[in-house]
Amino acid sequence: MDSGETRYCICCGEQVPGNTITRHGRIELTCAYCGFLLDTIAQKEETPPKPEVEPTREPVDAEGSHPDPEPASVPEEPIPRTTQAPGVTSPMRVKAAQPLRSEGQSASDCIITSDDAELTRGLLKATLLKRKLTQTVLSTENGQEFIKVFTNRLAERQPVNLVILDLEMPVMNGIMAARVMRAVEQKVGGTPVPILFFSARKCDEELKKQLSLFAPAIYVNKGNDTDPAKLMERIDRLIGYLLQKREITSA
Repeated sequence: MDSGETRYCICCGEQVPGNTITRHGRIELTCAYCGFLLDTIAQKEETPPKPEVEPTREPVDAEGSHPDPEPASVPEEPIPRTTQAPGVTSPMRVKAAQPLRSEGQSASDCIITSDDAELTRGLLKATLLKRKLTQTVLSTENGQEFIKVFTNRLAERQPVNLVILDLEMPVMNGIMAARVMRAVEQKVGGTPVPILFFSARKCDEELKKQLSLFAPAIYVNKGNDTDPAKLMERIDRLIGYLLQKREITSA
């Protein structure tokens, strides 16, 4: 990525600079703010050098003359195939995954949300149900209420596919709620539930560290979209991305 070049980050909701890292045998471009994967580029495979072949000498008969060469065989017509210019690598664009859902079915069983703003809770619930991202939405007002609902759900052996936590909430904020949530999961056992953190502030290094500790977890900046419809579209795509990662991990 050239110096000064930016890419759109769906989490941050804006054009961002990127960091290039090599991981799992591929080059990854990640957001410099939140660390979300922006793109992957396939590495060019190095072609091993061909071994040197000594030139063949023409045979000479007993009289010292060269024998007549055998008639050249007609080469078979090669099978046409599409080739790529040497030295060119094709970027493998990583698109935000859409949720896996059959016709008439929801992508998940249950999503728990926690936000102290009543308007946001209502908007989230309506969007999640309308877009068939889940069958059930359990809304809570703060982290403490969320932990109670989440723990009861696990105790009843009911599925929780995703949680959406606002970072700034009274009584218990999103970071503390996520910390308690992971402790409960560790005690009970099972696959960690993906977390989508909500925030009106730009992601910084401290928040990026927290995201790595609570993985699988990503962040969405809800302050950069003045249009609620655009914000919900971003959330839709990010939830689909998290649910697909959970399906792959659980498989």
